[in-house]
Amino acid sequence: MGKRSGQFEEEERFVRCEVCDEYIAIDFYLDTGDEVCCDECDSVYVIKSLDPITLFLLGDDYEDNDDDFGDDGFDDEYSSRGYD
Repeated sequence: MGKRSGQFEEEERFVRCEVCDEYIAIDFYLDTGDEVCCDECDSVYVIKSLDPITLFLLGDDYEDNDDDFGDDGFDDEYSSRGYD
């Protein structure tokens, strides 16, 4: 039985996304300074180091107060009528 080279054993490594906590694949051919994207939430990272793998989140558009519901639809007219 033949011996596998180290290159094939480390073809893909994984790192967790800071935003959605899903795994991001770091392929063996990627290098420091390359960009990777989370398939789940589309967050973009730059590879800062490979040993250990360290990523830097680009364009942190996610904010704690963001939600999918948007405006609640109520106007100030209700408060002016005394419905508070």
